Amino acid sequence: MFSGSLPIHHGILTSFCPRCVLVGDAGRLKTKMLLAYSAGQLSKKYVPTIFPNHALTVRVGGDAYTIGLFDTAGQEDYSSLRARMYPKTDIFLLCSDLERSEQFDSVPKWMLELEQCPQALKVLVGVTDPEDSDDEDENEEVEEHVGMNEREKERARRRMLAREHSALSYLECDVRAPETVMDVFSEAIAAVIERRLRTRERRRKSDVARRWLRALLPIAEVGGH
Repeated sequence: MFSGSLPIHHGILTSFCPRCVLVGDAGRLKTKMLLAYSAGQLSKKYVPTIFPNHALTVRVGGDAYTIGLFDTAGQEDYSSLRARMYPKTDIFLLCSDLERSEQFDSVPKWMLELEQCPQALKVLVGVTDPEDSDDEDENEEVEEHVGMNEREKERARRRMLAREHSALSYLECDVRAPETVMDVFSEAIAAVIERRLRTRERRRKSDVARRWLRALLPIAEVGGH
């Protein structure tokens, strides 16, 4: 499984560099996710409005991979700029604010936009920052009035939403709890690498089958005379 950032000498550096792009209405929560993941924690200092493109070397199994991490602006005005970042993307993390359920209503719109990259995997992610001062009172009120059963129902609805739009899964993370952010990226990157390995294995088997077929053809021709 995915074990986080490690020096290259801990594994063989592969030529495959997975590209992970974060999209959605979650605003700076996407940026906070990337900061928490790349640094292992989220600083309480100034958080930029967008995360600079970043490459991170990680280990999966015995091999090291350089992961490309890309942040995007969610506003409609930036749609053409976002589109320039989509080509060759291996996986999209479609992020929505857990404290703003209306953001999940725009998932179909985002999935439509991502159809220009049909080969890319997608994961729906609910993100929260409990220390966001702007939402602190609202969050406390939500926690007080929304019971565990209701939260589980919401998760179930969002898992269904993910399935309806052919996303791999629905995940949640807290940007102040680095392990939850790590889990999201771990699952995402592992899915990309596993798909690549399966594809390579299918190609290998196909090549073997073609070689066997070529070897058998002369025999079939001789037997036919």
